[in-house]
Amino acid sequence: WYQRRVRGRALCCAIQSLKMKIVYLLLLLSLLLLSVEGKWESRPVLADLRYAYDKENMFPIRYKTVSGDEPGQTWLTFYYNTGSPWGQLRWNERSWGVELYGCTDDKLYTTNKGDRFENVPEGPERVWEVSWNDTAFSVKCNGEKVWKFQYKDRLDKFSDSLCGDKYGEKRGPLKTFKFNKTGAHGELLNAPREFFIKGDKE
Repeated sequence: WYQRRVRGRALCCAIQSLKMKIVYLLLLLSLLLLSVEGKWESRPVLADLRYAYDKENMFPIRYKTVSGDEPGQTWLTFYYNTGSPWGQLRWNERSWGVELYGCTDDKLYTTNKGDRFENVPEGPERVWEVSWNDTAFSVKCNGEKVWKFQYKDRLDKFSDSLCGDKYGEKRGPLKTFKFNKTGAHGELLNAPREFFIKGDKE
């Protein structure tokens, strides 16, 4: 009886110790998640409103979309310094066709290589990251790369000044951007619900 009692106490202490370790690990995980998420703050999207671009706190441009009953299009328009042309990233959820204005074709419903997102994560909520550099334009969805376009692969009908020089900000820096509410023919677009800026890192 005494040995069983001792073993019971030892088992109870072991279980209690394990519970404390689990609680500690969960607390540590929560703190880590808060640390990561704390670097970005959510802002509601007002479609068609131009937002001033702050590279230090807004690169890459991150935003969240929510799929509706019918697959729609999402347009992100860029405005550069005075005298430079505007740019636009458009994509269609129905086929994941994508267009980078002034670089690729505008057939959002085609499935040709180079103008379609690949391996897009399941929705309905998705967080997108749009980034660029001197040579390429990239899009991620939920942390996974779904498209990368090299400026050198632009269509022949587009000059480099309308493609790589523009999106690579060689002609001038990006000043403002907006999430479009309607398309060229007045059709409603699937504007993002929110976008993100970098918050306090401390």
